[in-house]
Amino acid sequence: SVPVVGYELMSDKGRILAEAELAWPTARIAVLLPNSEAIEFVSQNWHVFTVGIGEVPSELIVLLMETQA
Repeated sequence: SVPVVGYELMSDKGRILAEAELAWPTARIAVLLPNSEAIEFVSQNWHVFTVGIGEVPSELIVLLMETQA
């Protein structure tokens, strides 16, 4: 599925807790840049990947392929 670009993780009260460059909310997968804070995503049981320019972790590829099966 197509990811959400610039995904904002919201609190129950509508406050932005954290942001991801890319996210697949239904699968709880988030891609963050190296200087991003992942703790809010992790605390809500998301799979979090931190990537630099041109990098795609093999674990991310496998996880995304599993969500398509």
